[in-house]
Amino acid sequence: MVFTIDTQNTEDIESVRLYLLKQPGIRRVIFNREVYPYEMKVNTDKAMPLEDFQEMVKQVGFHAIHKTVTGLD
Repeated sequence: MVFTIDTQNTEDIESVRLYLLKQPGIRRVIFNREVYPYEMKVNTDKAMPLEDFQEMVKQVGFHAIHKTVTGLD
């Protein structure tokens, strides 16, 4: 899953990454800081509803928006 996220700096990114890695089912969190807004790629070992994932990110104080290829998903 790829999301855009409203983090602003390295501290923000690290707080989101560490929080998510503690959640069941999340294996890896990778940030792309070469684009703005930043992109976050999340690898999981089980199916997870997008809404659940977005709620997890809100717990840290940020917003994640699922990125789609067509814009229709």
